Amino acid sequence: YAATADVNGGAYVEPDGVLNMRGSPTVGRSNDASYDLDDARRLWDYSAEATGVDLSL
Repeated sequence: YAATADVNGGAYVEPDGVLNMRGSPTVGRSNDASYDLDDARRLWDYSAEATGVDLSL
């Protein structure tokens, strides 16, 4: 759904059922941790080190 529907880039698609565990896809909001820029930077740096691939611009 996320790949073929007309949704904005970076949109978070999740099930619309109880506790977002089942149901039809809908655009929602991911958890607060996913917006932590410091964690994102650490994950990016670790990924580059672990894979040996650095895509820094």
